[in-house]
Amino acid sequence: MKKLLLALFLFSSVAGHAQITSSSANTAGSSSDIGGAFYVSDVIGTATHTYNVNYILSPKNVINTINVTLASSFSIPLTGKIVNSSGTTISTWSGTVYNVYRTSFSVTSYPAGAYQLQLFDKSGNKVCTLPFTKS
Repeated sequence: MKKLLLALFLFSSVAGHAQITSSSANTAGSSSDIGGAFYVSDVIGTATHTYNVNYILSPKNVINTINVTLASSFSIPLTGKIVNSSGTTISTWSGTVYNVYRTSFSVTSYPAGAYQLQLFDKSGNKVCTLPFTKS
């Protein structure tokens, strides 16, 4: 229930164009979730537009599946990759965030350890890094 309420809150914040100033991982919903926001910039003509994207990564300490929820009131193409502690890419993903976008990654076959979900804008600039632990 807490996750649902947090997702609704994050979505309503985006829909109202409210800005969350944190771009780092914060505890959200429960102690096993990471939530916050990051910004994506895009040049259209001569103007630079900056868009807010809210996120929830759950659980932070994962055994089988990691869930990612992204929310934005604008259509934003993103790519992502999961990297291990030595920087090796384990998995990749791409999608377009609009309203609420959810995806999951199976990490069952990953060895226990520290990992990161890194997100990139359409130009390949890293816009967010979300750490998690595989138990």
